[in-house]
Amino acid sequence: MKRVPVALVPLVVVGLGITALVLAVDAGWDQWNGVAEVWSRVRGVIQVRADEDPVAFRNLMIFQWVRVAMALGAGMAVNSLRRWGERLDPLRPD
Repeated sequence: MKRVPVALVPLVVVGLGITALVLAVDAGWDQWNGVAEVWSRVRGVIQVRADEDPVAFRNLMIFQWVRVAMALGAGMAVNSLRRWGERLDPLRPD
């Protein structure tokens, strides 16, 4: 089994962190403005206003915040696996 290059894993963690930050800023901006937008492959851009359809707006905001949580969780999981692998590496200098 091939090992993942050591320099690649921190780049993945940083990339997921930046992605989560961008998604969080976007979700916060949408929630503050009361207009939520999200891209759909089938319908294109879906835009919902809080004052016109509050239930759909709430559901769309939940979807956006779940995307943020998933990106953060993936970054934390990759970082945890990296740290666990470094701790178990028999060739690491002590």
